[in-house]
Amino acid sequence: MKKLLERLEVSARHLKLIHEFFLKNDPEYKLMEDKINSIKDLDKLCEQVYYGQDGRQMILSDLFQHVLAIRGYHFFFENKEAYIKILFYAVNQLMLQENIIRDQPKRKKLLDFLEKHKEELPGFFEGSDKEWYKKYQQCKVAHREAVIGARKKMYRVIDSVLPKSMGNATELLVFAYLLSNEVGYVIPLLEIQQAQRLPGEEVKVIPPNFLIIKNGRIFGCEVGAGPSGVGKIQQCNIFMEKAGIPVITLRVNPPGNNASYRCPKCDKWILYCDRIIEEYSKHKIDEVNSRGVNCFECPQLDTCDKAVYYGSIEKGGEVRHYHYSCVKDIEYVKETVKRSPEKISPLYLIVEGLEGLR
Repeated sequence: MKKLLERLEVSARHLKLIHEFFLKNDPEYKLMEDKINSIKDLDKLCEQVYYGQDGRQMILSDLFQHVLAIRGYHFFFENKEAYIKILFYAVNQLMLQENIIRDQPKRKKLLDFLEKHKEELPGFFEGSDKEWYKKYQQCKVAHREAVIGARKKMYRVIDSVLPKSMGNATELLVFAYLLSNEVGYVIPLLEIQQAQRLPGEEVKVIPPNFLIIKNGRIFGCEVGAGPSGVGKIQQCNIFMEKAGIPVITLRVNPPGNNASYRCPKCDKWILYCDRIIEEYSKHKIDEVNSRGVNCFECPQLDTCDKAVYYGSIEKGGEVRHYHYSCVKDIEYVKETVKRSPEKISPLYLIVEGLEGLR
């Protein structure tokens, strides 16, 4: 991602240089600039580009998705294999970012690093919460339990400096899935998924993450099932009522509805391995999932940190997704794998909800 983000910086710099040239060489252009700067709520618009507190994660996510899902979409049609690989490896990076939330030493190291570079990030601490700097310092040393849960104030602090890592990852995976399986013409609405309201209306309309055009019909696709696994019902219902477009709720890697599964042993997300990414880049994701990939054919299995053990680790224990490397030395696991080698697999991307469109 570094090369892509550096190119994003170059684009911003180019726009700034063009702007500076015309400010110096065109009086009328300078007059327009003065008029823009005199508009009362200009600063509120600026906050949509960078903001220093809770809410910044959405801005960072939009920029990340602009690079990969909007500009990258142009790249896909001539470079499908490379594009799918880039999306999956970027998703792995996003999950690695999110791991830091529960890792206090690394969390402190990241927050210290960003604070050290705050001069390069004007407005880094600015916002309506006067206690934000204090919370930021507290977040550096907060225990694991204090940052688990989206409503906890310490979670909001660390989450605010990341690009909505897991939500971003899940949406990019669904994008890869829709493109790979050729479900229809896919229109990503990720960057413009903003609430809208016509004059005189009290209810806001929020479009879904994607639109799919197939056989002359348009369908919306909303990622994530929401509370109790029943979907973002109110949001989707309002959109369907106002737009007349049906919305399908997509469930990703159920039942968790997330980019992956968190290993209960190490508390980290399981990543997509090189082999499955290679297969997904060359074939439709559903086809790869149907025939499966045999981990025991992989020479790196003994040292692999991405293979999944799906089962319990003790008799009568709960069935969960584990890193195989985290549990392979447990006797119960060894016995289970001997009897049922299919318990070991790569992490597959499973998306449910599109069965009627295939």
